[in-house]
Amino acid sequence: MTPAAKPSHAPLPYGVRDLFFEDAAGLAALGDTWREIFARWGYTQVITPTYEHYDVLLRGYGADQESDLYRVLDREGAVLALRPDITTQVARLAGAKLADEPRPLRFSYFTNVFRYDEPQAGRASSFRRAWSSSAPPPPRPMPRSLRSAWSAFSPPACAISN
Repeated sequence: MTPAAKPSHAPLPYGVRDLFFEDAAGLAALGDTWREIFARWGYTQVITPTYEHYDVLLRGYGADQESDLYRVLDREGAVLALRPDITTQVARLAGAKLADEPRPLRFSYFTNVFRYDEPQAGRASSFRRAWSSSAPPPPRPMPRSLRSAWSAFSPPACAISN
């Protein structure tokens, strides 16, 4: 008879963490709140891939920040990268797949992004990004965006603690 397997206590990679119990519920509630608020203001949710071709993301993110990208190889040897930001992907989506849609396009998202940062206390390599974007910007984008953000952080809409 083989001995029972012991639970693994392997450390997580730098910059990531597990969320469970209240933290997981709080993050889910925050995401629901963001989606509800942005929908109320006329923004449509978009979900982009977690990874994409490395050269596409690098072009949008900036060659000077190349060392921030997490790179992986697919089975055919193509270089892919985890998204370090979502702006490039939203611009790609708007320009390539929604070019004929009436403007302005109003998108919202609440998703993970991944960037390598030098180890520092409190710095994460994987974190959530939530915001809205328009392509091209409407004549007065800031008031709407600011009102949306303000309502998201006004009690009781945002009742999550660190």
